[in-house]
Amino acid sequence: MTPGPLARRIVLRLDPAQRRDGAMEIAARLAKAFDAELAARMIADTRLAGAFAVRTASAPTMEVSLRRAEVGFRQTISAIATREHAHWSFEVVHCAGVLARECAMADDDLVAIDLPRMEFSMAELREEIAEALMHARGVLLFPEAAQPNKGPVVAIASTTNAARALNDESAALAKALATTSKTVTLGDARRDAGDIATAVRKLNATLALIAASDPLTAAFLARPRHLRELATPLLLVKSP
Repeated sequence: MTPGPLARRIVLRLDPAQRRDGAMEIAARLAKAFDAELAARMIADTRLAGAFAVRTASAPTMEVSLRRAEVGFRQTISAIATREHAHWSFEVVHCAGVLARECAMADDDLVAIDLPRMEFSMAELREEIAEALMHARGVLLFPEAAQPNKGPVVAIASTTNAARALNDESAALAKALATTSKTVTLGDARRDAGDIATAVRKLNATLALIAASDPLTAAFLARPRHLRELATPLLLVKSP
């Protein structure tokens, strides 16, 4: 992340197959705190459309389902953003699953991904993250267990030196969220990503952040249960 405003937009990736108002609420609160636009983008997966096109009787059903999801998301985002006094927009993006490849991103955007419960493809998630980090400022992951907590912003790192590199970002985020900042590192070689996730959860963290290149990031993405254990959004930032 570079100096300047925390974000121009939080681009929230929404899957019509799942609906979690909690993730939308957290995204709206972060957008308000960062003085950013909540840019909600519902994915209409063109791969599914192609599969259903072969079965013409199913095509209208899919269209109806997508339309219902669109209406529901738009109404919910509008209500939440109005309540949180956040600027917002909503669009449907037709793409082959990876939003960051089809939706124009800017270097002052944050891409937010509402993680499905169990069924998501880790390969596709990593592809989405990699594409987003090529263009955007960072990636926010909203695990299923994420809560609107009121604790500190917690910087996660493998080493003390890596944690120091996150000091500026952590302090800026904490200031915007009107809270404090803390650091959690592996330290003891016997600790692992699960221990770090538990430590963050016990702090009731408002937000956790980590360098995308940190080995701990790969450990979190390899074990989705660690992301759930965090119980807070995880912000992956580009390395300084």
